Amino acid sequence: MQETIKATGNYSSRYLGDRSTRRSPVFQRSTIYECCIIEHYQLLIMAECLSRVGGGNSSPENVRRWTENLSNVLGSPTARLRFRNYLILRELENEQALLEFWEICSRFLLDASTRAADNPENLKMAQEIVQFAKENISFDAEMNPLNYAIASGDIKNIVEAVSDAKKISADKLKDKGYPEFCRYLLKEAGLLRDGN
Repeated sequence: MQETIKATGNYSSRYLGDRSTRRSPVFQRSTIYECCIIEHYQLLIMAECLSRVGGGNSSPENVRRWTENLSNVLGSPTARLRFRNYLILRELENEQALLEFWEICSRFLLDASTRAADNPENLKMAQEIVQFAKENISFDAEMNPLNYAIASGDIKNIVEAVSDAKKISADKLKDKGYPEFCRYLLKEAGLLRDGN
């Protein structure tokens, strides 16, 4: 990791690859996307610091909790960072996009809960979520409810549709990406042998 930082001068080429530059100018100006990228860099810096002092908190108790349920991984910034790094290491780009989508939806839901219902930023962010899904993951049918909610302009329907899309992305991660990550964590902690 240190060699990569010296060679590139930043984390983007190592961790974000092609995702650091979006094809769509919408994402180059996107508030929600920028927030997720900033959080991502903060987590990467935290991971670098943790790796220098022993790899973070990968205690057997945390490994047990993280391998018990995907929601325990998604709910923990440390576990989510470990999951993201695993997906990057394994070059599971679709799963990386699903995790990124889940985080963007989470950010939207958090921001929407603190804004006035008629704030135009809610609609803009919801449209960016649809655009992200269109460009990065095959979520065409899954985005129909959100498209209808956006067309209605009703923030309650938009929030519900984003919440549903977030759950769908988590379900897809549960099927592919998460099981492999669990095996990786258990092996790393010495709780799983190569034959299992």
